[in-house]
Amino acid sequence: MAQTGQTGLPGLTLPLDYTPDTDDHQVMFPRGLDWKVVERGACKYVAALDILCTFANILTNIRFHTLREIFIMRMINDLTEEEGWHWREKISRVRWVHAIKAAFKRNKNDVTSSMLKWVIDERRWRAFLFKQSGFTLAFDAIFKSDTVIGSELHQKFKQLVDPFEQKMDEKDSSKSWKIVDPARYPLAYGITRVVHNETIHFDNCLNAIGKGFPLFLCIPGSGAAAADPLCPKVQTMPINPGPPPQEYDRWGREVEPKPYSWCDERSQLLPCDLTLKNGQWCITSYINGLHPRKDQQLYITIQEIINQCMQPWGGCLAQWSARWNRISHSRAVFQSPLGRLVVPECLFDDRALDWIDWKVDKWRQRRSIKLPEPAEFDSSKIPQRKVNLTEKFGSTGIQVIVQLESVFLKPRKELGEGWNMVASDHWHLQGHLNEHICATAVYCFGQENLARYGFQFRQRSDESQKVLNSREYEHQPVWADVCREVFGYEMDGDDLSVYQCLGWVPIPERRLVAFPNTMETRSIYSLEDVSKPGRCKLLTLSLVDPHMRIISTSKALPQQPELWAPRQQLINTFLRSKLPQELVDMVQQYLSEAEDGPLSPERHKLITQASVASRRMLEKNQKKIFGLPKSHNPWRTW
Repeated sequence: MAQTGQTGLPGLTLPLDYTPDTDDHQVMFPRGLDWKVVERGACKYVAALDILCTFANILTNIRFHTLREIFIMRMINDLTEEEGWHWREKISRVRWVHAIKAAFKRNKNDVTSSMLKWVIDERRWRAFLFKQSGFTLAFDAIFKSDTVIGSELHQKFKQLVDPFEQKMDEKDSSKSWKIVDPARYPLAYGITRVVHNETIHFDNCLNAIGKGFPLFLCIPGSGAAAADPLCPKVQTMPINPGPPPQEYDRWGREVEPKPYSWCDERSQLLPCDLTLKNGQWCITSYINGLHPRKDQQLYITIQEIINQCMQPWGGCLAQWSARWNRISHSRAVFQSPLGRLVVPECLFDDRALDWIDWKVDKWRQRRSIKLPEPAEFDSSKIPQRKVNLTEKFGSTGIQVIVQLESVFLKPRKELGEGWNMVASDHWHLQGHLNEHICATAVYCFGQENLARYGFQFRQRSDESQKVLNSREYEHQPVWADVCREVFGYEMDGDDLSVYQCLGWVPIPERRLVAFPNTMETRSIYSLEDVSKPGRCKLLTLSLVDPHMRIISTSKALPQQPELWAPRQQLINTFLRSKLPQELVDMVQQYLSEAEDGPLSPERHKLITQASVASRRMLEKNQKKIFGLPKSHNPWRTW
């Protein structure tokens, strides 16, 4: 263990809810879990493709999309699913034109010539970029690639994971397996041992077992702290107590504080540290759930996959003030052929106000909104910006949470709305707020009995104050019509909470998909044989915001009992050689009461249950705040 001067870790030397500068959203990458970020619209930030060669860098937006722009993105995403889409130009052009028109017709949306031309031109442009980088956009700021993980690396990874799968299959073949589960042994406040002034390296983490002290955390004034075994009464670090500040809506009325902004005060997932060596990222602390010596080859393979994720992660996280619109929608344009109006007899008097109201009502009944059209596609107008994570954070390092699982998928009721697929989970964002996850990469390394498997994506932003107060949309009824006809969502009373479902991205075997943590996701699938269950094997890599390092496995000691076993055997052997059995039993009882050893099964079960309960509460709050209005059907336009 080497001495280090590293300080400033939330939960260790800083408050748990600390962020570098909450007033400036440019300091940290946006996260959908941060309600303030959502409210100020940062969840529609501009993201850049930082995976390109030196010839070009492109910029994409997560922002308001018109229905037509969403359909353009969906059509291009479908085209990029075609085999050889990036080189079959002349052969596929005519067939793709018919396919695009047929897709729009099936979804009851008319395709205009300008939309069709844009789809073809952007597809051609993406093909050029794909040849240079190996990645392509599925939707704005969502990247996919079937080639970046080579076949040799893919087969090697499968072979290394196969022994774990065989062990799991022997126990229970009808459940989902988490081979590497960061939530199984998280950082549990008051229980997990940490070191303060030292760093636990990958090569000697087993020698550090037994050192350090439990990290205590307690919120002053909390009535539940005394009864909660995972919240000791001892406070060893500063924390920001008290309720959040009172917030007000645009009419000056008090708004109920949103519980979504609070951190998890019981546990935290432990990432591993990576440092830059000779241009490659190397794992320098153990992966929580993998043996640092027995599984060294799996460490090396995961390390290679993480290096391939750096470029799409950079594209997901880039921000810029500029915007790139496929379809401009700065203001609504109405078509109102009123013609000759026959005035009712009741209005033939001096009440001019009635006449104005009657004429406005007639205009609203007879007018139609002119849907915006895309302009000519011009790649030179796309703003250029790149975020190179390797250059920017090479000196400080990055942190990644690793999860390796085999998801058990059984026949369920289909989604409906034209979807012959099944949702395997609910809409969610990644992690807790105090885990600062800013981007995620998912790699599929195996499938069984699956016809299709993929992720659905939707995004949210609160634009009510900005839009409803603007001059273009001064009158709420007009804005409600624009929302419904141009953007495809409904107003929920006086508030406008924007939910836009972009579409879904298939994840076949060998595909890597990267996306920012400002988007909600859920997995959907369909089985080849509906009488049998299916499986999807996934490696999930969650990037912790490099601006805000958190407590990782370089500070927290290993907690798995199998890692403590050699130390316990050495202690028992030494005691039996020096002391009689009665004294040995007394010493072991003392060590057990002092918690100087691995967690007991009962204690570990308690930690797991508390961690699961905490995350379910987070998901409940997330569903409450991000829940769609009852009148809103997110897939009605698909």
